[in-house]
Amino acid sequence: MGLSLLATTDIQIIRLVEALFNQRPGYTYLSNFKIFEAENGSEALANTLGANFNASSDTELAAIVSGNLGLEGDLATTANTYLESQFAANPDARGSVVADAMAIFSTMESDPSFGAAAAAFNTDVVASLA
Repeated sequence: MGLSLLATTDIQIIRLVEALFNQRPGYTYLSNFKIFEAENGSEALANTLGANFNASSDTELAAIVSGNLGLEGDLATTANTYLESQFAANPDARGSVVADAMAIFSTMESDPSFGAAAAAFNTDVVASLA
């Protein structure tokens, strides 16, 4: 079993930003997001960032996230189905849904289906800290 990062505020923010925007936040954005999170909480941060996708349907947002994770074919279909159901159940907390899903996804390196994608995602998150 490989060494994995603890779910610090930085890691949670980076996972969320990479899943939603397919970008590394960098120092300026990460600092800004950390200040917002400290003042408002992680759920408020996740939902504020998720609100950037209010014009996207649940299906569209699920496809954005799975695409940003590099998922294709059956893996994308499985991820999209999961995310869409979670978005439908939590329509006012889609950012939190993505944050929670990324916390789960980051632990799936040994999964026979999602393992390679999870490992690539985790490697990218580590690179964002550099």
